[in-house]
Amino acid sequence: MQKIEEKLNSFKKQVNKEQLQKDFTLALKDETFKILVDRLALDDDIAINYTSSLEDSAREYKNCLKCKNLLSCKNKVEGYVYFPKKNNQKLEFIYKACKYKEKLDKKTKHLKNVNLMFATKDLLLASMDEIIKTDKNRFATIKWLYDFKKNY
Repeated sequence: MQKIEEKLNSFKKQVNKEQLQKDFTLALKDETFKILVDRLALDDDIAINYTSSLEDSAREYKNCLKCKNLLSCKNKVEGYVYFPKKNNQKLEFIYKACKYKEKLDKKTKHLKNVNLMFATKDLLLASMDEIIKTDKNRFATIKWLYDFKKNY
């Protein structure tokens, strides 16, 4: 009875390996996927085991190439790309912040030190660049703010 189970398990592994090989070969037709696999310099036997994760990574990378800002991000985790990292002959996948997310994080870094009750996000993210400068009645106040900022 045990020999039958061993042969059945061996057959299942062979069928799975063949299906993985087919999936990998099909995925290699995508130029981004192929570039990603080449850049990682993995043996095909190893890369085959990560086909679906590499496809996800290639898809998210393509989204980043077309992205114009953080609000139009189409990735699973907004502002991040699912990125493969080679560790010996294995792959680890991490979420790496895109350029727009890094820019936002840099801009809002100071907010970690601020604790305001009932303040809206718009108020916390307000900047001098957003002040409406077309109203002449605001000129004195705006000048005072710029002078204060310059001297501070």
